[in-house]
Amino acid sequence: GGGITEEMGLEFVVINLSSRQVIEADFIERVQALLNKHRVDPGRIIFSLTEAATIANKSVLDREIDSLAKIGIRFLMNDYGKELFSIRTILPTFFEGVIIKAELLLNAENTSQNKIIIDNRIDIIKQMGKKLIVDGVNTPELMSYVSDIKADVSTIVGVKQKRSEERRVGKECRSR
Repeated sequence: GGGITEEMGLEFVVINLSSRQVIEADFIERVQALLNKHRVDPGRIIFSLTEAATIANKSVLDREIDSLAKIGIRFLMNDYGKELFSIRTILPTFFEGVIIKAELLLNAENTSQNKIIIDNRIDIIKQMGKKLIVDGVNTPELMSYVSDIKADVSTIVGVKQKRSEERRVGKECRSR
Protein backbone atom coordinates (compact mmCIF):
# COMPACT_ATOMS: atom_id res chain seq x y z
CA GLY A 1 0.00 0.00 0.00
CA GLY A 2 0.86 3.67 0.02
CA GLY A 3 1.33 3.90 3.78
CA ILE A 4 0.49 7.21 5.39
CA THR A 5 -0.20 8.93 2.06
CA GLU A 6 -2.80 6.30 1.25
CA GLU A 7 -4.32 6.59 4.73
CA MET A 8 -4.62 10.36 4.20
CA GLY A 9 -6.25 9.85 0.80
CA LEU A 10 -3.39 11.46 -1.11
CA GLU A 11 -2.48 10.22 -4.58
CA PHE A 12 0.89 11.96 -4.33
CA VAL A 13 2.77 14.71 -2.53
CA VAL A 14 4.81 17.30 -4.44
CA ILE A 15 7.86 18.63 -2.60
CA ASN A 16 9.83 21.58 -3.97
CA LEU A 17 13.60 21.16 -3.76
CA SER A 18 16.66 23.18 -4.60
CA SER A 19 19.60 21.63 -6.42
CA ARG A 20 21.69 22.30 -3.30
CA GLN A 21 19.42 20.08 -1.20
CA VAL A 22 19.61 17.21 -3.68
CA ILE A 23 23.40 17.19 -3.88
CA GLU A 24 23.97 17.19 -0.10
CA ALA A 25 26.10 14.19 0.87
CA ASP A 26 23.45 12.29 2.84
CA PHE A 27 20.29 13.45 1.04
CA ILE A 28 19.34 10.07 -0.41
CA GLU A 29 19.85 8.32 2.92
CA ARG A 30 17.73 10.92 4.71
CA VAL A 31 14.95 10.55 2.12
CA GLN A 32 14.99 6.76 2.48
CA ALA A 33 14.92 7.04 6.29
CA LEU A 34 11.90 9.37 6.14
CA LEU A 35 10.09 7.11 3.68
CA ASN A 36 10.62 4.15 6.01
CA LYS A 37 9.77 6.06 9.18
CA HIS A 38 6.47 7.37 7.78
CA ARG A 39 5.66 4.27 5.70
CA VAL A 40 5.41 6.23 2.46
CA ASP A 41 5.37 4.55 -0.94
CA PRO A 42 8.18 6.33 -2.89
CA GLY A 43 5.94 6.41 -5.97
CA ARG A 44 3.64 8.82 -4.16
CA ILE A 45 6.45 11.36 -3.71
CA ILE A 46 7.20 13.84 -6.48
CA PHE A 47 10.23 16.08 -6.10
CA SER A 48 9.90 19.33 -8.01
CA LEU A 49 13.03 21.14 -9.16
CA THR A 50 13.11 24.44 -11.02
CA GLU A 51 14.35 24.46 -14.56
CA ALA A 52 17.32 26.59 -13.45
CA ALA A 53 18.19 24.07 -10.71
CA THR A 54 18.45 21.26 -13.27
CA ILE A 55 21.31 23.07 -14.96
CA ALA A 56 23.34 23.77 -11.78
CA ASN A 57 25.78 21.01 -10.78
CA LYS A 58 24.34 18.92 -13.60
CA SER A 59 26.50 15.78 -13.37
CA VAL A 60 26.12 15.41 -9.60
CA LEU A 61 22.43 16.30 -9.72
CA ASP A 62 21.77 13.78 -12.50
CA ARG A 63 23.47 11.03 -10.50
CA GLU A 64 21.49 11.83 -7.34
CA ILE A 65 18.19 12.09 -9.21
CA ASP A 66 18.90 8.80 -10.95
CA SER A 67 19.45 7.11 -7.57
CA LEU A 68 16.21 8.55 -6.20
CA ALA A 69 14.30 7.55 -9.34
CA LYS A 70 15.55 3.97 -8.91
CA ILE A 71 13.83 3.77 -5.52
CA GLY A 72 10.60 5.07 -7.08
CA ILE A 73 10.67 8.83 -6.40
CA ARG A 74 9.06 10.81 -9.20
CA PHE A 75 10.19 14.19 -10.57
CA LEU A 76 8.65 17.29 -12.13
CA MET A 77 10.39 20.36 -13.50
CA ASN A 78 8.91 23.49 -11.91
CA ASP A 79 8.78 27.03 -13.32
CA TYR A 80 9.18 25.57 -16.78
CA GLY A 81 9.57 28.23 -19.45
CA LYS A 82 11.07 30.93 -17.22
CA GLU A 83 14.64 30.15 -18.25
CA LEU A 84 16.21 30.46 -21.66
CA PHE A 85 15.51 27.42 -23.78
CA SER A 86 18.04 24.70 -23.16
CA ILE A 87 17.72 21.25 -24.65
CA ARG A 88 19.61 19.97 -21.58
CA THR A 89 16.64 20.90 -19.39
CA ILE A 90 14.10 18.86 -21.33
CA LEU A 91 16.01 15.68 -22.06
CA PRO A 92 16.29 13.96 -18.66
CA THR A 93 14.07 10.91 -18.77
CA PHE A 94 13.50 10.92 -15.02
CA PHE A 95 11.30 14.03 -15.25
CA GLU A 96 7.69 12.94 -15.54
CA GLY A 97 6.58 16.34 -16.71
CA VAL A 98 6.75 20.08 -16.22
CA ILE A 99 4.89 22.67 -14.19
CA ILE A 100 4.34 25.94 -15.99
CA LYS A 101 2.87 29.01 -14.34
CA ALA A 102 -0.43 30.20 -15.81
CA GLU A 103 0.90 33.75 -15.48
CA LEU A 104 3.69 32.90 -17.93
CA LEU A 105 1.12 31.68 -20.47
CA LEU A 106 -0.88 34.86 -20.02
CA ASN A 107 2.21 37.07 -20.40
CA ALA A 108 3.23 35.19 -23.55
CA GLU A 109 0.00 36.36 -25.16
CA ASN A 110 1.40 39.94 -25.11
CA THR A 111 3.76 39.42 -28.06
CA SER A 112 3.59 37.03 -30.97
CA GLN A 113 7.25 36.03 -30.53
CA ASN A 114 6.77 35.02 -26.87
CA LYS A 115 3.64 33.07 -27.78
CA ILE A 116 5.51 31.17 -30.49
CA ILE A 117 8.28 30.25 -28.04
CA ILE A 118 5.88 29.05 -25.33
CA ASP A 119 3.69 27.17 -27.81
CA ASN A 120 6.73 25.40 -29.23
CA ARG A 121 8.01 24.45 -25.78
CA ILE A 122 4.58 23.02 -24.93
CA ASP A 123 4.57 21.07 -28.19
CA ILE A 124 8.03 19.63 -27.39
CA ILE A 125 6.87 18.48 -23.96
CA LYS A 126 3.83 16.78 -25.45
CA GLN A 127 5.86 15.14 -28.23
CA MET A 128 8.19 13.73 -25.57
CA GLY A 129 5.20 12.20 -23.80
CA LYS A 130 5.75 14.32 -20.68
CA LYS A 131 2.94 15.67 -18.49
CA LEU A 132 2.02 19.35 -18.67
CA ILE A 133 0.79 20.87 -15.42
CA VAL A 134 -0.42 24.47 -15.41
CA ASP A 135 -0.23 26.12 -12.00
CA GLY A 136 -2.32 29.08 -10.84
CA VAL A 137 -5.22 29.13 -13.29
CA ASN A 138 -7.35 31.98 -11.94
CA THR A 139 -9.46 33.38 -14.77
CA PRO A 140 -12.03 31.92 -17.15
CA GLU A 141 -9.74 32.93 -20.04
CA LEU A 142 -6.85 30.91 -18.60
CA MET A 143 -9.18 27.97 -17.99
CA SER A 144 -10.14 28.09 -21.65
CA TYR A 145 -6.50 28.37 -22.74
CA VAL A 146 -5.47 25.44 -20.51
CA SER A 147 -8.29 23.40 -21.97
CA ASP A 148 -7.21 24.36 -25.51
CA ILE A 149 -3.59 23.29 -24.95
CA LYS A 150 -4.82 20.06 -23.37
CA ALA A 151 -2.85 20.33 -20.15
CA ASP A 152 -2.78 17.10 -18.14
CA VAL A 153 -3.47 18.85 -14.84
CA SER A 154 -4.22 22.39 -13.75
CA THR A 155 -4.46 23.98 -10.35
CA ILE A 156 -7.48 26.22 -10.31
CA VAL A 157 -7.65 29.05 -7.80
CA GLY A 158 -10.32 31.68 -7.25
CA VAL A 159 -12.07 31.50 -10.61
CA LYS A 160 -15.29 33.49 -10.50
CA GLN A 161 -17.85 31.86 -12.74
CA LYS A 162 -20.78 29.51 -12.46
CA ARG A 163 -19.85 26.58 -10.22
CA SER A 164 -21.06 23.91 -12.66
CA GLU A 165 -18.95 25.40 -15.47
CA GLU A 166 -15.92 25.64 -13.15
CA ARG A 167 -16.23 21.97 -12.17
CA ARG A 168 -16.75 20.84 -15.77
CA VAL A 169 -13.67 22.68 -17.12
CA GLY A 170 -11.62 21.73 -14.06
CA LYS A 171 -12.46 18.04 -14.52
CA GLU A 172 -11.61 18.23 -18.21
CA CYS A 173 -8.23 19.81 -17.48
CA ARG A 174 -7.38 17.32 -14.75
CA SER A 175 -8.48 14.25 -16.68
CA ARG A 176 -6.14 14.77 -19.62
